[in-house]
Amino acid sequence: MSLSNHSAVAPVTRRRLLTMSAALLAGTALAATAGRAFAQGGATLQFWKMPNMAAENENAYWATAVAGFKEASGNSVEHLLVPWAEFLAKYTAAFVSGTAPDVSYQVTNTLNQFGGNGLLADLRAIDPALDTSAINQAMIESATQDGKLYGYPYISSRFVLALNEAVWEKAGKPALPTTYDELLEFAKQLTFDEAGKPLGDPSFDKSKVAIYGMAWPGSYEVVINYIWNVLFSYGVTPFSADMKDVGFDTPEGRAALEHLKALQDSGAATPLTLYADATQWAELLPAGKVGLQWVEANVQQFVKFPDARLQVMEPPAGPAGAFVSGAAGYLVIAEASANKPAALDFIKYVTSGAPYDDYIAQSLLFPVSTTADAAAMYGKVSEKRAYDFLAAALPQTKSMLFPAALPYNGYEYLVGEINNYLSGQKSLDQVISDARQQTATLAANAGL
Repeated sequence: MSLSNHSAVAPVTRRRLLTMSAALLAGTALAATAGRAFAQGGATLQFWKMPNMAAENENAYWATAVAGFKEASGNSVEHLLVPWAEFLAKYTAAFVSGTAPDVSYQVTNTLNQFGGNGLLADLRAIDPALDTSAINQAMIESATQDGKLYGYPYISSRFVLALNEAVWEKAGKPALPTTYDELLEFAKQLTFDEAGKPLGDPSFDKSKVAIYGMAWPGSYEVVINYIWNVLFSYGVTPFSADMKDVGFDTPEGRAALEHLKALQDSGAATPLTLYADATQWAELLPAGKVGLQWVEANVQQFVKFPDARLQVMEPPAGPAGAFVSGAAGYLVIAEASANKPAALDFIKYVTSGAPYDDYIAQSLLFPVSTTADAAAMYGKVSEKRAYDFLAAALPQTKSMLFPAALPYNGYEYLVGEINNYLSGQKSLDQVISDARQQTATLAANAGL
């Protein structure tokens, strides 16, 4: 399961898997926060949120959470589940008309849009002592404009580089890669044809590949989740800080894209057009059809493939270090709210202790803290392979970076241009030239 990043100016960048196996989760219960002083009592708050799990599970969770908050604080909360397909129009109408809910769940793009227009409250103005020290600071920076913190990070999502151990064993268990250069050679060693011949063997039949070393989809909605990992690790960003230009027209940026091209040209990566459907791409690794793949850390892969043995890999490093791109969901307070202190109390309540642990346990998303405990977060997952996978992936929260929110639809376009280069339709120079020109046009049309 993962977050979605919907907005008027940016496309969906995270697929949501809204079903999960109830058999994998033990029963859960929320506990009221003891010993906390609340700012006020008797308020009634409106809270809107899009689902990060099946709607019935989301509604059941929040019914219990708001009951616990009322018992602890004396404040009531009316929760409204807003479908992802409707949220942007509904949020925009409410904020523009001054009828926005006291608290809402938002993604980076909408947070930046509403915050930049003065429609969100600065959380630090409500509580100057608000503690965010344990949270991944990239998430805090993504929610901050001109020194104002417009959102409290709630949950995060990212893809994890995973290894199919059966394929690794078939290759003789070569040393695990730690850099992108090593990853390329490692992927070659995990590639086999239908006769079992490895890539590099004189009799290897490249027209009959049975196992690819690495999955690299051409599908925008999949690869958008992790293509930026490579750029970040080479010390560059998709777009410049002023959002008027690409950020990779540098030796480092070119090297990052040349790495991806070398991977594609080696024959160790899946053809970009192998599948059109994201679900088919997601099943390659647990099915043993690829050795390496960036995957969502969800339980479904272990349910459908009971024999799959998947190992979490540390993200490869480039010249600038090892990073993973991610998405985050935030809880925000409307500037028009008449109950800001109570609204912030509600946010604090559901982002700590048992209420928070329980939401992570049910949604199987990642927490935002860099010091989260795996047993507290995922201890209710009864499938040991799934628990081990989630626990191993949890520490990578500290390595997360976030693509900047743009006032135009640039990321989808950029992935398409990069795919043009990887598939040989354009040279790197042509891709960079075209991307710079189109980015300048998009920025100008957005008023930059």
